Amino acid sequence: MKKLYEDYIFLVRTVLEGGRADDFSGDFEKLLELAREHNMTNILWYALRKNRNVPTNIVTELQGSHNMLMFKCANQKMTRGELENLFSSAGIKHIFLKGADVAQLYPSEDMREMADIDVYADLDSHEKIKEVLTQAGYSFEGHKGHHDVFHRDPFISVEVHESVLDHQRETGLDTYFVPPWQLTDGNGFEYNFDPSDNYIFLMGHLFGHFHQGGVGVRFFADMALYMKKYKDELDWVKINSVFERYNLDEVMNNLKALSLHWFGDEPESGLLDEMGEYVFESGSYGKAANMVMYLANEDGSNTFSAALKRKLFISSTEMRRRSRIVDKFPIFLPIAYAVRAVKIIFTQFRELRAWMRGVKDADGEAVKNYKEMMRRFGVK
Repeated sequence: MKKLYEDYIFLVRTVLEGGRADDFSGDFEKLLELAREHNMTNILWYALRKNRNVPTNIVTELQGSHNMLMFKCANQKMTRGELENLFSSAGIKHIFLKGADVAQLYPSEDMREMADIDVYADLDSHEKIKEVLTQAGYSFEGHKGHHDVFHRDPFISVEVHESVLDHQRETGLDTYFVPPWQLTDGNGFEYNFDPSDNYIFLMGHLFGHFHQGGVGVRFFADMALYMKKYKDELDWVKINSVFERYNLDEVMNNLKALSLHWFGDEPESGLLDEMGEYVFESGSYGKAANMVMYLANEDGSNTFSAALKRKLFISSTEMRRRSRIVDKFPIFLPIAYAVRAVKIIFTQFRELRAWMRGVKDADGEAVKNYKEMMRRFGVK
């Protein structure tokens, strides 16, 4: 990997092992830029907080980010407890998702920035949840495909999902969690996966991002810490059997190896270096160009239509999933498409422009190289 990426991994690893990088010297501006892209600025603060080589402007930004994330972490932790009480008091069965407890694996919980609080509940309870949360001061932001979004100032975002994993059209791993209750234990109305099924979920979530655009470094830090925490409880025979069933065994082993190479004792290899470069260059939530190439035919002949279909003209089945009104009254489907197009053009212009740049970059050769790279990574 590039030296910049190696330096970044060194700093993150140092912090995860409980240390500081007081004497480290490197390109601090570019390291900060990477930390922003991967939503890990607070890790950088912990690594460099006593380092006298860091320029003053970077120290100031990192300190401000640290102060904000300390407050945000405390607020989210308090909110998590509040949500548990709200759902349980209302008799709503629920599962907190996306490693809602993963921050507790870090030396300090504020090291792991969480974008939102994710929870699964059966679809027939979503209207009740909407009532409960709006009464508790949350605003309903709408139905975003597979989840309802709620917000409360200053920065609490709650996503209530109707499926544990988003649909993975190639692998079908999402069906492993349907229904999820058979895989959970719980008391009252709060349920949890055991360590092995939670590992399958976390890796499924990681793979979904990795394969469909890219995924950030922090997800690999999560998995390394998770494996360290639950090493004596993970049933690898079960885990590997599930991944093999969905033709994911090779890529999941490689993703696991990358996590342990960066933050464990897995030796270096050319494949892991290539995967690492892909992760770094994708940012925290991936690149539009990668998503376009993921959607395109092998020869790249349909990049524009694939992007247009994904952003504007999603299938009628998917539109019904995203709009409960359309699901109940299919006659409104044409109107829903028109509203979606206008909304994307006028409220998501920057994202749409990124997708169009992705189409421009995704020529036939680029698409071919991308798909060959994914096969090297173990995607079948």
